[in-house]
Amino acid sequence: MANFLIVDDEVDILDILEEDFSRFGTVTRANSAVEALKAIKSKPFDLIITDISMPVMTGVDLIRQTRGIPGLETQAFFIVSGSPFQNGKNLLQEYPRYQLHHQR
Repeated sequence: MANFLIVDDEVDILDILEEDFSRFGTVTRANSAVEALKAIKSKPFDLIITDISMPVMTGVDLIRQTRGIPGLETQAFFIVSGSPFQNGKNLLQEYPRYQLHHQR
């Protein structure tokens, strides 16, 4: 089974994503990118699902910091957002292999 980390500052979103992803593996929750970094340093994850817009540290910052950790340069991320986001477009410029899917 897969090991997922879900990162969002909204508890309702964490609840929904945990319910969905727990069917496919083990889910760890983090209420912030700072909390997520601690979890990332403590154990491996097959996929990290993160909100893009969070206070203190954004999802983009989380990706950048995670990719700076030796051995995690290719960590898989899935980014979610409730609204269009400029940071996602900036991330695409920095990492051109990423794909941006926008659904209204």
